[in-house]
Amino acid sequence: MRHGPRTRHYPLWLGAALAFSPFALAGAATLPPTLPISSIPLISVQYGAPQVLFVLDNSQSMDGNLAGAIMTGSGTATDNGNPVDLNSSSPANYTVPAGFTAPVSGTTSGSAPYTVNGTDNSASRLNVAKEAIQQAYNQWNGVMDFGLMDYGVKGTPSKYTTWVYYMSGPDGFAFGTSSTAPTQTKDGLTVPLQSVPNPCYYPNTQATTSCQDIHAYFTRIGVSGSFSDPWLYIQDTSDEPDINDVLYASRRLPSNFITYAGPHPTSPYTGYTLSNYNNGTILENYNKSTVPGAFGTSPTNAGYVPYSPQVWYSERGFGYDNNITNSGSLPISIQKSTATQGQLFAAQLAPETNTNSSEIKADAINATMAGTLASAYDYLMGTSGPALPSSTCTSKKYVILVTDGLPTVDNQGGLWPPLGSAAAAGYGVTATFNQNGTVNTTNDQALTDTIAAITTLQQAGIDTYVVGMGAGVDPSLNPTAYATLNAMAIAGGTQKAIAATSPAAVAQSLTAILQAIEANQSTTGVALNSSSQAGANLVYQASYTTKVWIGNLKAETLSSVLSTPNSPTISWQAVGANPGGTITSGSLQNGSAPNVFSWNPACTKTTACGIPFTWNSLSSTQQTDLDQGYYSTLSGSQQASFGSAAAYGQAIMQWLLNGNTSGGVFRTPSALLADIVDSTPLYVGPPNDGSLEPSYQNFVTAHATRTPMVYVGSNGGMLYGFNALTGAPVFSFVPNGVYPNLAQLPQLNYTHQYYVDGSPTEADIQFSGGTTPWNSVLVGGLDSGGDSIYALNVTDPTSFSASDVMWEFTNPDLGLTYSQPQIAEVDDNGTPTWAAIFGSGYNSPAGWPYLFIVNAQTGTLIQSVDLCSYLPASEASYCSASYPDGLSTPAVASSGNGFVAGTVYAGDLQGNLWRINVQQLLNPTTSTSSGTQPPAVSVLFHATTTQTTTSSTGVTTTTTVPQPITTQPTVTASPRGAPPGNFVTFGTGQLLTTSDLTNTNVQSIYAVLDNGSGTTITQSQLQARGITGATATNGQKVIVAAANTSNLINWASQDGWYLPLTDAGSGNIPVGLRSITNMDLNLNRLIFTLYAPNTATCGGTGQSYLMILNYAEGTTFGQPQFFVNNNLSNPLTSGGANVSGVSLGNQYAGAPTQSGNHLLIPLGNGTITPFTLAPPPLSPVGWRSIIQ
Repeated sequence: MRHGPRTRHYPLWLGAALAFSPFALAGAATLPPTLPISSIPLISVQYGAPQVLFVLDNSQSMDGNLAGAIMTGSGTATDNGNPVDLNSSSPANYTVPAGFTAPVSGTTSGSAPYTVNGTDNSASRLNVAKEAIQQAYNQWNGVMDFGLMDYGVKGTPSKYTTWVYYMSGPDGFAFGTSSTAPTQTKDGLTVPLQSVPNPCYYPNTQATTSCQDIHAYFTRIGVSGSFSDPWLYIQDTSDEPDINDVLYASRRLPSNFITYAGPHPTSPYTGYTLSNYNNGTILENYNKSTVPGAFGTSPTNAGYVPYSPQVWYSERGFGYDNNITNSGSLPISIQKSTATQGQLFAAQLAPETNTNSSEIKADAINATMAGTLASAYDYLMGTSGPALPSSTCTSKKYVILVTDGLPTVDNQGGLWPPLGSAAAAGYGVTATFNQNGTVNTTNDQALTDTIAAITTLQQAGIDTYVVGMGAGVDPSLNPTAYATLNAMAIAGGTQKAIAATSPAAVAQSLTAILQAIEANQSTTGVALNSSSQAGANLVYQASYTTKVWIGNLKAETLSSVLSTPNSPTISWQAVGANPGGTITSGSLQNGSAPNVFSWNPACTKTTACGIPFTWNSLSSTQQTDLDQGYYSTLSGSQQASFGSAAAYGQAIMQWLLNGNTSGGVFRTPSALLADIVDSTPLYVGPPNDGSLEPSYQNFVTAHATRTPMVYVGSNGGMLYGFNALTGAPVFSFVPNGVYPNLAQLPQLNYTHQYYVDGSPTEADIQFSGGTTPWNSVLVGGLDSGGDSIYALNVTDPTSFSASDVMWEFTNPDLGLTYSQPQIAEVDDNGTPTWAAIFGSGYNSPAGWPYLFIVNAQTGTLIQSVDLCSYLPASEASYCSASYPDGLSTPAVASSGNGFVAGTVYAGDLQGNLWRINVQQLLNPTTSTSSGTQPPAVSVLFHATTTQTTTSSTGVTTTTTVPQPITTQPTVTASPRGAPPGNFVTFGTGQLLTTSDLTNTNVQSIYAVLDNGSGTTITQSQLQARGITGATATNGQKVIVAAANTSNLINWASQDGWYLPLTDAGSGNIPVGLRSITNMDLNLNRLIFTLYAPNTATCGGTGQSYLMILNYAEGTTFGQPQFFVNNNLSNPLTSGGANVSGVSLGNQYAGAPTQSGNHLLIPLGNGTITPFTLAPPPLSPVGWRSIIQ
């Protein structure tokens, strides 16, 4: 990880989480065994498929559209009052809103009929919700298990005709020729009116009977215009969002009629009490009507009854009415994805018909949220209903409530008007909310019972998400209603309700929620920039989402990460992933792939090696990798649709570039950017590597305004280069090493694999020959994605072309390239040469650890080193055929002669910390002043521990086993008082295979002095240290190491220290603690994270700690290093002692990155935790130049 002005002589330690995939290579019996590397990140939570229960509101108001009007069945009125569709209260057509597909006609834009052959074709809330749930099911089935619940009703629903109603002003209805309505005054009260089309506007045709009756009524009372004027002036309409109601009537009424001579009582809010409403005894009467006769109404779920001097009813469509059970109904139980389950969802989510069909209908007369959510709890807890599907790992359970309103029934069956409605205001039903959004006070028992039901679910570990649909819960139109839904979501553990006011927003909300359910997000690492050009520091954070296997790269402002780490300010992100938004809203969207390049392994001196990622540019082998294998598995019709295997391969290429599914043959990617697991983002700004050579300074000047970039690998087969300031994708690169598995990515049955999973490295190097001797070169590996190392010339990234693809290196002794390449200048037999230095990685054909030194400009091999071949017979056991082996990431130390590489240190899986004298290897005649030479390759230290096993017969055996080294060592000069030499610190531990999750062998931290003798240091030559788990004064879990004054190292007889990662006293430190991220040296502070996986295959992700030790002694410091809430005046202590480590919680933590006096720790929950560093410790420290 690089940031700010970069200098070659400072160590820049990069963090990389380890999580891997199988890549078995057979070897001879005498070779080490291969590792069964996991194909999924082992730091992720291992749960069974999430079990998701949709709870769909099927109250009558769901027949309304998102603006509030209940339009279901519109256009079917047999006597609709007016032949002019524009003025009809039952229009035949509507404008299809964006993001909605009419369910019967299939119309996606323009005009569509409300009703088709008696089936609701409208954009009703019920249809919008059904379409969104169906889309979510189609996308996520197989990843999650789904079920569907709605409000329970009794018996067969009754079909009703519906009428919209208009309420007059205080002096009755009026008509006019202008759509601008006047005001109306009576008894000193002036009210504004609004206009609606006059349902009885008949200027040139014969009016219907119902309108003739209305016209006669208005003629009698001296009001003109009922036929001749196009506009009716009213005070309110039942289509208003705070009313949202229609009249439901079973007997045949005229299409238009008016009630008058009332109301009785004058107002329901003075004539009745809230108790009357609770008991369902509200009845508002009018003595006369044009029906004719008296007419009375009672409230529906909307809670409203009209009480204006006159009420005009105009026929709208059809609807259903059914009594409630005050419990939930389960039309579809949660089951594994099958064709039958899909058919059940399709049937229940079909549009509502005007016959007694079985699809979900909006027929519940009240919203029984409390009782339904209580039923959801009983079902999900297994106390009622069908059994839930079983899983090897425990499945997490979720409820997603999709509703257009609020609870209106309490647990005892009492009725309540919905909060925020006109009826609630009239009856005095209120709620107040705390600053954090929870309910403070309310007299709404329906809400109280609903919150209690949701809380019960949450206490059982079942989160409840809430999606509010339409104007009735729009926070800008009805803030009280939205605040109520928000309080419900908070009680459900999901922080915030989502208000969706368009069909697209409803669908996007469900997608975002399901993504959050599957998020199990984990960060891979952070990179920093401190570019004065940008004007603000940014932190670049990569992450991934399991199951759907998408990735994201976010640029967050450093100031916000430090001040509000849980909600930092995002400057840009490659893929958006916010609830209520779309997961493809970022800078890298489907269909927006940048310029893509690759490497042709069949190139010659006369053909290009760097190539554009196009079909005709690929080698025949690469084309075969894409077009063979899966093509033969297609059906005959599918093969015919492609026409040839080559066309199929080209279709795979198009999927990789833009997500094209080829008519459903391939899976639909949730986002174009695939998961980023182990690849740490690399920030590369303008060149400034510290060299004072004139030619380099000219290079710095020439590229001072170079576009800053962030590079990161993804498991979609590409390394990406993003503009660091804007997030715009600039180019990407497909290494040849991933081609053998590329065709698996788009398959419908895809299971996760790794591709470009390694972390890149960049440095400015001097080319030999040519007119531009200095160039910026990026090198990287694939981790478990393959067995090659690539190099790109990124000197001018905005003009990157195929010619900037420099080389891709493979070798028979190279395994999975987990060893991150390091760039350094070497003395190649007297010729200064820039080289990429890396290990063989894991699971190589040779099986043993190799070191490779490759010309960084040309990719030609300078030397490969079989490390085990250098061991003397006395140390032959250090390379054992009993355990897997392979070389991890090296660290390069200078020779003391400028910046030329002198010694390389690297660990392997068998616990060997190798010392490789590069100077001696490349210059065999080199001699020392004494005339003798230590071996060019030797084991500096062999790390082991004991393992106790018990056989089935009860026999206990203790054996010595290696402590694997999977991270890069840190190297600096020997501490004060020690003999001269390099001081190498490293940790042991492995998280590569599923068996590593349950491995509790004791791992250690080591600090070993290399005095140049070439001899192997043993553990007996190191000072033992210990740690103890404790609780700090603030209750935080901490680790306490030995005091800085105890058992100091005697450098005359000792060569360093070691620290077993096991509790020396209390037993509070988790077993299985290990070092799997790179360490950092900050003056004389050794800073690193530790991780202990959950020992069960299923369940949580384990525990992490941040540690700060005195690098020279392995002890705590006399000065505090940790502080309560990062307050330097409030040290974190335990029992009066300074602590050496703090718990980072039950999650994975990545490697620390330093920014000024802060540490940034990426956590598995997707956040970055900052720690404030204390002022530098008083002890001085010496440094030797290190090349990384």
